Amino acid sequence: MYTPEEYEKFIEDAYGDAGEPAASYARKRDKEKYHKGDKGLWWQVQFRDDNFSKACPVTTDNWEIWVPPADPQPGC
Repeated sequence: MYTPEEYEKFIEDAYGDAGEPAASYARKRDKEKYHKGDKGLWWQVQFRDDNFSKACPVTTDNWEIWVPPADPQPGC
């Protein structure tokens, strides 16, 4: 999980010089302002086991998701 500032740095470091579709993903998050000033955390999808048999379906819409406080942890 990331604070908005940590998430912004992660995206800039990971996707700053990337081509498509990563560049579009970075622009999308920048447009959202990374939820700076909002309470909550960014969560990153993680596989549940080494076999990937119970993996969450990952798309550019749910790769990392914003979860405000009082909401339950993200799940599949």
